[in-house]
Amino acid sequence: MATFIRLRRVRSLVLLAVLGGVTAIAAGQQKTILRPVAMEGDTVPGVGRITRIQGVQVSDSGGYLILADTDADPVADEVLLTPGGVVLREGQVMADPAGATIRSIYTFAMSPAGSTTWALDLAGTGSLATRHAVYRDGVLIRQSGTEPATPPTFPPGTQYVTFFDTLINARGEVLTRSHVDPGDGSDPFMIALVLFSVDAEGAVAERAIIDTSQRLHQTREVEALSSRPHRFAAVSGGGEVLFTVDVSGWGLSDTMLYRWQNSRLTQLLREGDPAPVPGRFIGDLLDRPLDMNTAGDWVVRAQLDGDALHDDQFILKSDDSMTARERGPVPSSIGPYEFTSLGSEYGPVEIDDAGRVVYFGQWADPDPSRDAGLFRDKRLIMRKGVTFVDQRAVLRIGDGRQQFVASGNGRFVLASVALEDGTADGLAAAVMVEFCRADLNEDGQVDFADYLEFLNLYDAGSAGADFNGDGLVDFVDYLEFLGAYDAGC
Repeated sequence: MATFIRLRRVRSLVLLAVLGGVTAIAAGQQKTILRPVAMEGDTVPGVGRITRIQGVQVSDSGGYLILADTDADPVADEVLLTPGGVVLREGQVMADPAGATIRSIYTFAMSPAGSTTWALDLAGTGSLATRHAVYRDGVLIRQSGTEPATPPTFPPGTQYVTFFDTLINARGEVLTRSHVDPGDGSDPFMIALVLFSVDAEGAVAERAIIDTSQRLHQTREVEALSSRPHRFAAVSGGGEVLFTVDVSGWGLSDTMLYRWQNSRLTQLLREGDPAPVPGRFIGDLLDRPLDMNTAGDWVVRAQLDGDALHDDQFILKSDDSMTARERGPVPSSIGPYEFTSLGSEYGPVEIDDAGRVVYFGQWADPDPSRDAGLFRDKRLIMRKGVTFVDQRAVLRIGDGRQQFVASGNGRFVLASVALEDGTADGLAAAVMVEFCRADLNEDGQVDFADYLEFLNLYDAGSAGADFNGDGLVDFVDYLEFLGAYDAGC
């Protein structure tokens, strides 16, 4: 019966399209817009001029956070920018805790809906034990050394010592990688992933996802959790958490990829598992870049083992498909080359709600001025030496920590790049890539094929059909798609 209803719904939408005269947009229109949103030399009012882009985040509506260095006094030269201006600055006086100032911005993140979180190192708190704090939407949710940590699995009296990293999901839940001290002498250097939820009244609930005092597989001690900045873990819109772990006693098969969901841990991958390349195995998984979308689909940039001469990186999705691999072919539109790199060890890999993967790639091009790019699946969206932004060629594309990010709905990619300006270093810039919403099959035109693609997504209840971003796939999304379809690109 359910299948019949879905088919009837699709047929009804096709009939609506025919009766309503859905417009076929002409081929060849520009489907991607690239624009700088922050550049070296831009003036930050009351601070100074931007000298470097350190990290970026973007929301489903194109809102952003950009961490930038400026030419201001070195103790107050780092700023966190939004389209509306500065939201944080080194040396800034905080309202909570009262009188404290920002010594350093450890990490920051933005949700699909535009909610924000950041972890700060503070001065003027009265004690080294109370200098670390984590915030959501500018409101303090936890400060180290001031009150006991409350996850039920922690011993009474456990204190937060440091908040190293923080992430935020579509529900506004904040995930931290924290140093905690149980206070009983058992493990004063315990590392934990903790998920914070804040209700409408501001009450904070805490859940420990995993910590280094636990045992997995009954007897194996957790020796380490990922310490990769920003991509230490991933958290879905449903509160699932994806992370890597190193356990004791299993030698060359002791690292694993896990998913936490409703207090249940599921092992997804293990070092030594067969890889999707004949004769090769999955290598060390600890600290590998990873991501998870709103629906819980995941991606990891892992390592291939089993070849004495090569330890190629490859990008693996939760559906067991391989997006790209080192020494594998680049898309044929580029040429008969092989990938030589998929980015630095600290660099990201991103998956949007339609399951499309955004990643950095470099290949063995005979012209080194154009041998790297930013990809979405097999599509090259930005190429070194070829892509122009603001009439300047892209000289270099960042592949390190928080150097590029995709919005959850896949409409935006924000990337840190260098643009040609006649110097060896180039001009630092944060460039926003905006895709045409209605060109669902990404063939360069908006036509009836895209309409049919939307119907397939709609019928499957896919997040790719959630055009208004409310978490539901319904007739409102159909109307939203029609508006985008009619507007073209």
